[in-house]
Amino acid sequence: MCIRDRHRSVLGAFEHAWALLGPRDRELLRRLSVCRGGFRREAATEIAGATLADLATLIDRSLLRTDGGGRYGAHPLLLEFARAKAAERPDEATDARDRHARAYLGLLRRWEEDLAGGDQERALTAVGEEIENVRAAWRHAAEAGDADALWGACRALQLYFIQRSGRWDDAAQVFAEARAALEAAAPSAEAVAGRLRAAEAWFRFRMNELDASEALAESALARLRPHAEAGPPDPVLDRALASTLNTLGNVAQRRGDADAAAARFEEVLALARARGHEPQVAIASHNLGSVEARRGDYGAAEAHYREALAINRRRGNRRSVVRNLVNLGNLALYDGDGERAERTFAEGLELARTIRFDGLMPTLLAHLAEAASARGRPDRALALHGEALAALSDRAQPALEAGIRIGRADAEAAQGRSAAARGEYLAALAIAWPLRDLDATAACLLGLARLHAAAGDDRRVADLLD
Repeated sequence: MCIRDRHRSVLGAFEHAWALLGPRDRELLRRLSVCRGGFRREAATEIAGATLADLATLIDRSLLRTDGGGRYGAHPLLLEFARAKAAERPDEATDARDRHARAYLGLLRRWEEDLAGGDQERALTAVGEEIENVRAAWRHAAEAGDADALWGACRALQLYFIQRSGRWDDAAQVFAEARAALEAAAPSAEAVAGRLRAAEAWFRFRMNELDASEALAESALARLRPHAEAGPPDPVLDRALASTLNTLGNVAQRRGDADAAAARFEEVLALARARGHEPQVAIASHNLGSVEARRGDYGAAEAHYREALAINRRRGNRRSVVRNLVNLGNLALYDGDGERAERTFAEGLELARTIRFDGLMPTLLAHLAEAASARGRPDRALALHGEALAALSDRAQPALEAGIRIGRADAEAAQGRSAAARGEYLAALAIAWPLRDLDATAACLLGLARLHAAAGDDRRVADLLD
């Protein structure tokens, strides 16, 4: 029997089973077919009014299955069949999708504060378990022009992707698609569109798409600022505005414009202090620390980092604590204190492993390798950079990969392995050049020039440094 005949045979069996069902069971299956990747009883109740007895009946009839841990699902072909049946009743199908969106966007909102700095691991697990449903709910709200639902769920979804780390391209696409759908369905919802643009801008920055990030953030600012200035203080709007300004500051800093970056971060800090919003104070202080470090004022940088660290420790925001430790470790490296840097990075790595912060592992391992290099341990540095590359795996962080490969090249060169070092510099250059990452590109060219100088090839040195 060919696949097509087998498919028809299965559908025929479903038609026969469907004819034997009562109206109640048929409605339940039609409504529950809106779910993606399974569902829990609470969602089944909210979407279809299903009771525990209803679900048990469907399991007895082999129309649903359970994993024993509280989740339910069905065979993909049965779900396809039930969705086709649901399409024959458009009013019921729309109602089911609306209920589904309320259920799963509501789940996002319930976990928002934990994603921001409470029980982040539990929140990531809870949302991650339902991410297919969450994404379907998010998409439906956007296509339906439900600006209020998107406004209420935006921060939680952004936090989920941030705390999960990696795959910034996937996160950016989620917000880009929602923005396009909302702007088509509800063109007057400018503040919400601005917020979606601000979220996408953050992820575009993380992907090193600086022009796209800046354009989105400027557009978001133009939409958000008038609403913030026109009405009474709104914490949600303030956070969206602060996020937009932080992104613009980060873009300016990446481009080497410390003054423009500081101006954006100081505006965020002033707003956060005026509103008494500690999490934004921590973010702005952390960002200002980075600016001061680039300016060479390590004392001011450390004061900002430690303020952010104290706030995040007090709030139990352990993922942000790890990020603060990364920057404090970098500051120790800039200050020439490799031992303190290694100690600080090791503390961050231990905490990241404890809380399973896998997304930051490549960064921590790469920085720990830099500390090993600073302490004259190129062998250890090379091993740690290797671990960092392995941890990076398929995560879309090209700028980080370029930095790791430069570190590997430096370590190979320090041990006299010129051919291996040259290969790593060229691999890093192939990544950095399309990104217009000037620092990484310069490091590659300088490293290659050193290799040629060591080999006595002065002409190649001149070509590289010209």
